[in-house]
Amino acid sequence: MHIEVDILGEPVGKQDQYIAAYGGLSCFDINADGRVRVSPLPLSVDILRDLDEHLLLFFTGYSRRAGEILHDQHKRSAEGDDAMLSRLAETESIGRRIGAALEQGDTTAFGNLMHEHWLTKA
Repeated sequence: MHIEVDILGEPVGKQDQYIAAYGGLSCFDINADGRVRVSPLPLSVDILRDLDEHLLLFFTGYSRRAGEILHDQHKRSAEGDDAMLSRLAETESIGRRIGAALEQGDTTAFGNLMHEHWLTKA
């Protein structure tokens, strides 16, 4: 992250770097001051097997430049843009619900929430 932020001046999120470093399925609580608390999700072997058997990921051919999106997000958040702040709060809420669904073994709810999250980001 040091290279991306401090040297290249790219506005990047932290979650990609943290998941690459920690792996697995984890919850990241990112504080306003930049501190991050990592909490691995305590998932049973049965839940992991269910995900493995039913989860499919596809590359849609669609990509976006994260730097441009994050720059706009930061600018609008700093300006107090109610729509942006609401969308960020909704994204956080969905993320917490995703973690809870997985911990409860509700992989159907997990799938539905992932779809809802994708629509919220669009």
